[in-house]
Amino acid sequence: MRKVTVLPILVFFALLSFPLLLTGGCAFLLMKWLDGRFGGEILLALLVVFVFLVLTVVVYRAYISLFPFPEGELAVGSAEEFRYLVYIMFWLMVFLPVLRLCIIPVPLSRLVLIALGGKVGEGTYSSGLVFDPHLVSIGAGTQLGIDCLIIPHAQAAGKLAHHRVCIGDNVTIGGRSVIMAGAVIEDGAVVGFCSLVTKGTHIRKDEVWGGVPARLIRAAGTTSGPPADA
Repeated sequence: MRKVTVLPILVFFALLSFPLLLTGGCAFLLMKWLDGRFGGEILLALLVVFVFLVLTVVVYRAYISLFPFPEGELAVGSAEEFRYLVYIMFWLMVFLPVLRLCIIPVPLSRLVLIALGGKVGEGTYSSGLVFDPHLVSIGAGTQLGIDCLIIPHAQAAGKLAHHRVCIGDNVTIGGRSVIMAGAVIEDGAVVGFCSLVTKGTHIRKDEVWGGVPARLIRAAGTTSGPPADA
């Protein structure tokens, strides 16, 4: 991971000050409204956390809209890297801690991904963790199994790059599978449990893949086994 220097940290906290100040104002108003009510303290705490997260998402979406970083490799010391370092602070400090608690009901996962910038079709649910949602497109009726990871970024040998992950309609991603940067998974495909879909892999329509690294198990239109020339 690239080292986050002082300036991106300062910019992040400057941006975070808006949700913090507004949440403080809301908390003051809510305290008066909830004063003396049964369970008021618990309700106040829940509402404050909710308001803070909503406002943080608004600031985050505004930031990545105004200061996007491109797909592909990010050069060390570039303006694009600086934007990324501010961006990653939102994830390290706010979103990852919340998402890893697994407190968001699965039926709400689509709304959360859309709120964070993802493109997600109707009837799609995630029981896993999707990084960089604004670089992820998921079609309708797709299921992401428990503890699976969608990772549009790639880091190796000091290099950092982002490549969009595209998942089609009616796809099933098995639990604890990992889908890496640049992967394309077409409609109706299945990725088996605990599989590793490596960077840039293209899984075609109705194919079944599995393993570490994931390989073709069953081609489209067949009942068992890989094609004869596989």
